[in-house]
Amino acid sequence: MGGRRHPVTKHYAGLRWLRGPTDPKQRRDLSKWTTYFIDPDCQGGHGFMLTDVNLDGRQDLLLANADWDTSIFDRDLCWYENPGPGPTQLKSWRRHSIWKSTEFYPKPQIGVADYDGDGLTDLVTQTQNSLHLFRRQTKEPAAWKHITIPKPDFIQWLGRPVKFADLNGDGRPDIVGALIHNDGSLPKDKASVFWLENNGGSPETWKAYPIKWSDGANTRDQWVGEKWDHLIPLDVDGDGDLDLLGNVEEHFYKGPDGKDVSWFSVVWFENPLKTVSP
Repeated sequence: MGGRRHPVTKHYAGLRWLRGPTDPKQRRDLSKWTTYFIDPDCQGGHGFMLTDVNLDGRQDLLLANADWDTSIFDRDLCWYENPGPGPTQLKSWRRHSIWKSTEFYPKPQIGVADYDGDGLTDLVTQTQNSLHLFRRQTKEPAAWKHITIPKPDFIQWLGRPVKFADLNGDGRPDIVGALIHNDGSLPKDKASVFWLENNGGSPETWKAYPIKWSDGANTRDQWVGEKWDHLIPLDVDGDGDLDLLGNVEEHFYKGPDGKDVSWFSVVWFENPLKTVSP
């Protein structure tokens, strides 16, 4: 788990993991759980991913460390190396920086997949004007080639969710992503949920398609607007293709009593591709 700085104590929650008791019957007793730090000084823990980065059979942790409490000059894409079972696992994990950038907007996310089929794990994240693909070059030490994919105009905006998912069923992981409002604004000509088709060629040639257009609202409020926080590729209706499950905070409006009303929704997008009969 991960978190930000406490508003009163100013202490960072950091990145942590919780170890449950060996006896399953005791797991409802929270006093039996033990907390360990992966990084006590991490300024934010939104959207981290667990994957075996160094291919040693253990789950490491990937993070785009860029939150409201992170200095713009410290924001980076990094990974924490799981030292393996034993006393060293209970101490802070070794941190490796992959890419540092002032382009990050708070709470970016990471997608993980072998997009090119070479047996090595690749990464993707997004900034306002670009998708950033990191193609794995070597097993050990872990190294990536940074490929910048300029966003077409209709998805050039602030965004958080980004994932790999084979939406068209051709066996190649595509990229799906979503946007969030900027001080209450997400223009109607922006696709708030979108995907890029992996055509098997250079990532710069991948074509982008809208999944959902923005509602077009502008609340003129720094914290209020259409904001997609997560997207999960999942076959919701069991028809054999990947749909998208997400959560969104829609814009606020004034109710009959003059108070703010807002919509917080769990949403699924049904993939029109059907690989098997339902």
